[in-house]
Amino acid sequence: MSKKQVFEDGLNRIGEITAMLSSGEVSLEESVELYKEAADTAAVCRKLLDEAELKIAKISRDFSSVEEEEG
Repeated sequence: MSKKQVFEDGLNRIGEITAMLSSGEVSLEESVELYKEAADTAAVCRKLLDEAELKIAKISRDFSSVEEEEG
């Protein structure tokens, strides 16, 4: 599975969990389990975002270097 798919699936799952918790129809025990799942999923998504941010920063630095060399 691609990182993009993992990220999008993670966001979708967090949305599902949020809806379930907001409904008030789950038990306290299940709510705690769902909250933990959402927190774990958010951590994975945050890691993927951080990796993307580093790639973008590198591309920007490389682009700036090329512009300086040409200019």
